[in-house]
Amino acid sequence: MSIARRIGVALVIAGSLVPLAAASSQRASAGYSYRLRTYGRVTEPNGRATDYIIMYGHALVSEKGGRLDIDEASPKRGAMAVKDNYLLFDSTSMTIVAPRDRQMVRLSLANLERDLAGGSTPGTFVKISDVAFNVEKLGAGEPMLGRATTKYRITQDYKVAATMPLGRSRNSTEHIVQEFWVADEQKGLANPFARLSRSGPGSGFTEIVTKTAEARSAMGRGIPLRIVTTNTSTSSTSAVTQTVTTMDVTDLQVENVDDDILAAPTDYQVVDVSGLTRTAPTSPAAQAGRPAKVARPAGSDNSAAEAKGDLVKILHGMGRRP
Repeated sequence: MSIARRIGVALVIAGSLVPLAAASSQRASAGYSYRLRTYGRVTEPNGRATDYIIMYGHALVSEKGGRLDIDEASPKRGAMAVKDNYLLFDSTSMTIVAPRDRQMVRLSLANLERDLAGGSTPGTFVKISDVAFNVEKLGAGEPMLGRATTKYRITQDYKVAATMPLGRSRNSTEHIVQEFWVADEQKGLANPFARLSRSGPGSGFTEIVTKTAEARSAMGRGIPLRIVTTNTSTSSTSAVTQTVTTMDVTDLQVENVDDDILAAPTDYQVVDVSGLTRTAPTSPAAQAGRPAKVARPAGSDNSAAEAKGDLVKILHGMGRRP
């Protein structure tokens, strides 16, 4: 065989191998993309209403797992992560990844609510009593995103006695109604991020968190497309504060999901939830930066005021969690 012919054969073989190599690096699974939004409105006893965002993000999910890239978030309103963080999940765990600090938190799905509720505001003590729960299957709900839904309702009632630094205290009665619109289980479609909307606001709420998780499990393996939580808090002086939080899924589309983007970094520091929260930027200036992208295949020192704000967040946190 002539040298020219040998070179020609080699080039043909090399050319045929390039697509195979490219194909092997482009691992993808059938799945879905969607937007996840969690937002709220609080109405104070004087009638003043304030709207706010807890967390917005873009999700990609498949049978292999999922990823939620956070476009906007407010830790002060209960978000467990911040802008430009992302959340990963697989069959056993959820991971909060903070690229800015090269840190991440791994959480067991089996104990997700309990682990997220493990912390409390320093110097604050909360006692829960007279806990009552009720779970109802209400039948067919409104169709959403072209899918039939089943509607459920969880009703929670309990009393809170809280004390905090500077001698402040408050007693209240909480009445919480959560309504769920749940689509039937479907291959490759998941919304584990919905569980973040039911995380407790501190260690004193462990019983509430546990009962809520049990109630959610009783609903089966369907996919929550919307959750509306109405928290009515009545103080010992009969002042009523109402917080309404909505989590919904929008823009649901069929998508091929790159398996590689579902893998957690191998060189990030693994910390606990409290460690990640301490380093996360919470001010608007700290959160400023380029918009988060989803990978797709081919102040002043005012201790009293801050303490009061912490108590309000604790008392109403059940309705504000993303």
